[in-house]
Amino acid sequence: QPDRDHQYWWLAFEAEAKILRMKHVECRYIPFESETEMRKSLRDVILENREWPGYACASATYFELLKGVIEAEDDLRSSHRDVVVFSDWHTPLAINGKPVYQCRWDTYEMGKKSAEILCSMVAGNTRKPQIHSMPVEII
Repeated sequence: QPDRDHQYWWLAFEAEAKILRMKHVECRYIPFESETEMRKSLRDVILENREWPGYACASATYFELLKGVIEAEDDLRSSHRDVVVFSDWHTPLAINGKPVYQCRWDTYEMGKKSAEILCSMVAGNTRKPQIHSMPVEII
């Protein structure tokens, strides 16, 4: 079962996929275990779903694992799948030389909003914090 952050990212991703009328969108969660176990689990998912046209990685950890698995195997290296990674990196990413799309958000604004919520709670506001949406950009 994914953690709450990844769950929210997936719900947003799935909702947008429906708007875009994507025919097959499926969530596969790779539990945080040892790197070896995570790599094996990810490799199994890739091999079981060779027809998938692309991947969305919820973090840099998953992206690095995906990149390592795909670039390590000849039959996977030749594939032309699209990849989007949720990250706040400001450098271009690629797998086998193919650019990777990045879904970035304003980490400063996210930190500011978090601090405002925390200060409000410390000041005695008993209202439960709400979910806040932050704008993102795909680059």
